[in-house]
Amino acid sequence: MPTLEELNTHFANPHTRFIAGNANLPQAILTTPTSTAHVYLHGAHVTHYQQTNQPDLLFLSGKSFFAEDKPIRGGIPVLFPWFGPRHGIDRSQMHGFVRCLPWSVASTSVTPDSASLTLATQSAPETRAIWPHDYAAEYTITAGPFLKLSLCIRNTSKEPFDFEEGLHTYFAVSDIAKVSVHGLRGHAYRDRTVMPDPQFDKEDIITFSKRVDRLYRDARGPAVIRDPGFNRQITIAKENSATTVVWNPHEIADGEFADLDSTDPKHFVCVESCNARENAYTLKPNETHTLTAIIGARPLA
Repeated sequence: MPTLEELNTHFANPHTRFIAGNANLPQAILTTPTSTAHVYLHGAHVTHYQQTNQPDLLFLSGKSFFAEDKPIRGGIPVLFPWFGPRHGIDRSQMHGFVRCLPWSVASTSVTPDSASLTLATQSAPETRAIWPHDYAAEYTITAGPFLKLSLCIRNTSKEPFDFEEGLHTYFAVSDIAKVSVHGLRGHAYRDRTVMPDPQFDKEDIITFSKRVDRLYRDARGPAVIRDPGFNRQITIAKENSATTVVWNPHEIADGEFADLDSTDPKHFVCVESCNARENAYTLKPNETHTLTAIIGARPLA
């Protein structure tokens, strides 16, 4: 891993610098005329994005682990090459292993109103021991008037492979009891809190009076979070993503989440841009696939 001095020498610019973050993990700070963003190289993890004169768009747990062998809780974890738990795999690698890997800086760039950071990781002996395929991943984070996230996976194996992926975004909200999610009407989903047969969402509103853990398949359009307490509407648009996951645990059982406080579920909702389960993706050798999410907020009408 390069030193902070080396990162700043090779990649810093007027909108981008590198500092020691929590537990001295290297962190990129992107600053533009309209927003700021913080990105840890550990897991390529966006932990902060804030538009000017707006509350932070992302929730980050105050109890989050900042350690090389543990994922960060909150912000935007990167999920790959599987979604959810995997039989025989440690819980720290739920949703895949890349969110616990150190990513390298591939490039930075700026425009008058934005800053972009591209991070990269690839297969290695330790990843092949868990998932026996060769891959290369690049992740570009662009902060500006909105946040744009593009995760590109390339198959560097000699055989096709199947994978799942996602951007597990934790959105900060004023009070989950007053928040609603819109835009998923008519899509089939599984509610993983009760594991029924697939259901079709007949309403254009999801509310949170209990635990919600829904995986919507073939849901390619945008979703919207309405938050009267913060007087804002968050729009999550996406490209090449066929799955949307909506999650809020409502209450936390003893020992369920060591890195969440019991009051934290009141202050976040996850709306995740994914390709998972029935929407898992297949890549042939040398093929690439790019999942993109575009996130922004504006005052409620």
